[in-house]
Amino acid sequence: MHINSKMEEAATPLVTIADVCRQLKIGRTTFYRLACLPGFPSALRGGSRVVRYRMSEILDLLTRDQSKPVRLTQIVSIPDMSPGGRCHDPR
Repeated sequence: MHINSKMEEAATPLVTIADVCRQLKIGRTTFYRLACLPGFPSALRGGSRVVRYRMSEILDLLTRDQSKPVRLTQIVSIPDMSPGGRCHDPR
């Protein structure tokens, strides 16, 4: 990774789950379903209860392949991915 890309990454604002939900106009349940998608950005943790994301990475995921964009209406129909109702996330 180049120094410039590290500096840009550091300058990218970090957002909470509530911020992501507000910007995408989705609920928390939909956010957690979205987080189960392959390639969803890893959370940045600043402690056991502090979770942040880079909004730019989430938007990149949603718009990555313009021929097959992820639509939020598709996310609503994603089934729970584990018996406990949460996707398995080894991150």
